[in-house]
Amino acid sequence: MSVTPKTETLNVMFVDIVDYTKTTLSLDIHKFDALHSVFDDIVTRVSQKFKGTIIKKIGDAFLLTFQTPLDAINCGLGLQQAQLEHNRTSDLVFVCAVFALKAA
Repeated sequence: MSVTPKTETLNVMFVDIVDYTKTTLSLDIHKFDALHSVFDDIVTRVSQKFKGTIIKKIGDAFLLTFQTPLDAINCGLGLQQAQLEHNRTSDLVFVCAVFALKAA
């Protein structure tokens, strides 16, 4: 019995906090944990809204995949908007970087 491998074209996105080390060096453990919690919640919520799959998380970096380029683009825009909304009302300000590419 042979198994036919499944292949598909995916759209890959990397998301992380810009200047992570500089941003977190001055934080106490509670603010450090709060920043991670907020960032993780934003990435999870927004990526789910645009049908993204979180493949891996290392530190502050996420690797996501999407079925369509439009979903990846909309997720990136959604992440930027969520970050701006968060930063307007919080003393835990961060900037997220979004890199997307299409992979076979």
